[in-house]
Amino acid sequence: MASQLYSNFSTLKSLQHGPAYLGDIPLIGLSSLTACYDRLLSFLHSSLLDVQPAYRQAASLFILTLAGHTLLFAVISTIWYMRSFDHKLRVDRRFRRAQIRDEIVESLLGILGIGLANTVFGMLQIHGYSRLYHSMKDGPGLWYEVMQYPLAMFLTETGVYWLHRMFHLPVLYSYTHKSHHRFIISTPYSAFAFHPVEAFVMSFPNLGVPFLVPMSTTAYLILLMSSTVETILSHDSREGFHTVHHLNPKANYGQMLTVWDVVMGTYQNPLGCFRGGPVGPLRITRKSRK
Repeated sequence: MASQLYSNFSTLKSLQHGPAYLGDIPLIGLSSLTACYDRLLSFLHSSLLDVQPAYRQAASLFILTLAGHTLLFAVISTIWYMRSFDHKLRVDRRFRRAQIRDEIVESLLGILGIGLANTVFGMLQIHGYSRLYHSMKDGPGLWYEVMQYPLAMFLTETGVYWLHRMFHLPVLYSYTHKSHHRFIISTPYSAFAFHPVEAFVMSFPNLGVPFLVPMSTTAYLILLMSSTVETILSHDSREGFHTVHHLNPKANYGQMLTVWDVVMGTYQNPLGCFRGGPVGPLRITRKSRK
């Protein structure tokens, strides 16, 4: 009887403080997300290696990454479109007819390229070709746990900037990146509206970091999530860095940093652009569509 009362009291006490775990999976905080990610990697590693031949491993990984990225895109884009995008801009003559539909369709095509890139790099990771590690004791040291973040961001930004400029070369622009710039006034739904080949190549900077330098799963998760979310948020046509690029395709090629734009002379300050500068203010034009 006493043991039963103690058991009931312990259960009630745990409910009062809130369950910290569901099974063995933590629910709250970055450490919880990292733990879940580690478990997912371990599950994929053990499960996919049991699947033979290799093309079935790749197919399974492609379906998983495609579903995850599509879900993330649908949820975050919709929330940000409802909360941040200025819906008055829909009557601007630069806002295309059926633009939302076109953005979603082209983003889904772009996600196919992103999913393929994730599959290629994921297969390499599963088979042990990356320098990804799971715990601090497996890394270079405590100092690196801090330094890996700016290092990863710099490597990613370098790749994004130069690949982005590459797709603006005339020989490539007309066949790939031009379709993205049809959306002068962009919405979050245009975040991944790229040619599938371009989306595949532009995924390399993020996915390739743990193949260049050691990287913890925590840092890798933060890098991938922040890059994905930032790409969606930056297409809301607010007075920001990337909005300038949609108005002036010769400026602001970077993603989260302005380092290479400043060094290469392609940086254009958004404050000047939205005060009647050379790009022109992003506002409802006099010639609006009926």
